Amino acid sequence: MTAETQSNNPQQASDAAKARRLAFLLTQSVMPQEQKEAWIHLLPVMESSQVDVLMEILEKEHAGYIESSKTFLDDLKRLEGELTKQVESLKQEEKQLIEAYVKQAIEKYAKED
Repeated sequence: MTAETQSNNPQQASDAAKARRLAFLLTQSVMPQEQKEAWIHLLPVMESSQVDVLMEILEKEHAGYIESSKTFLDDLKRLEGELTKQVESLKQEEKQLIEAYVKQAIEKYAKED
């Protein structure tokens, strides 16, 4: 469909945008592939109001997924920060232990001479 055809028939343009959005939502859905395919086969016989309800459900699922993903990423960043601090602390402790060991070894060998 060309841009000219779409502008001549706003309803077709709207339906095409709705179909693209529905395809995206179905693709992103966590439902099993068999269920997605079943919905795709049912779409031609569904009434517009039924398609709207399906889209609303899929939109809510997608929004929940986005929110969960953001929360998950925030948690990962927080954990990364905590782990980085722990690693730095362990590095400092290890450095101090090595320095103490070397100092002790030097003192021991200095006494033996």
